[in-house]
Amino acid sequence: MSTRRMTADERKKQIVQVALQTVHEYGLHGATMARIARGAGVTQAALYTHFESREQVLLSVLDAIYEEIFRIQEGAREKNVLTGLREATDACSRFVGGRRTAGHAHLLLEFVTSSREFGLREAVRHHQVAATKQLAEIIEEGKERGEIPEDVDSEQLAWMGTGWSWALDVAQLMGLRASWHPNVSAELLDRILDGVTP
Repeated sequence: MSTRRMTADERKKQIVQVALQTVHEYGLHGATMARIARGAGVTQAALYTHFESREQVLLSVLDAIYEEIFRIQEGAREKNVLTGLREATDACSRFVGGRRTAGHAHLLLEFVTSSREFGLREAVRHHQVAATKQLAEIIEEGKERGEIPEDVDSEQLAWMGTGWSWALDVAQLMGLRASWHPNVSAELLDRILDGVTP
C-alpha cells in the first residue's frame, strides 16, 4: 500500500505547526532545528531545503498565527461592528488558548524579549501594528454606518482591544487562563466596548 508524499507546501506547513508546538514545549531558545526536524519526521538537512535558517522557521510561525488573527478580525466587518468586535475577540481568545496554537503567547513574549539581531522583535511589532490598524479601519467603518459614535478615537479603541489581547497572552503564558477567562476578560471587554456604545 503506497502513501502519498507531502508536497513542498504541505511539508512547510507541517514544519511550521511542529515549530509552534516545539516553542510551546521548550521555549524559544529550546526550539532548535534538531527538535523541529525530529518532530516533523525529517532530517535537519531536509529542513534546510524548506527554510534557510531557524529564524526563518520562527518568522513563518509568527506569520501563520497573525494570518489567522487577521482572518478572525476581518469577520467583524460583516455585521454590526460592536457585535463583530465582541465575537472576534472571543474567537481570538479561543484561538490563542487552543491546543493547536498553545505556543502563541510564548512566541509573542519571547520574540519581544529576543535579541534584536535576529529581527524577531521587529517582526512582532510589524504584525501587531498591522493587526491594530485593521481593527481601527473596521471601527472607522462602524462610525460611518452609525454603529459607533463619531467622536470615538478609532486608533485608541483598537489599541485598547489589543491591550485586552495582550493580557490574555500573559495569563495564558503564566497558567492563569482559568482565572482570567471568561470572567475577568469578559468584564474588561464589556467596559471597553460599553464605553463606545451609541
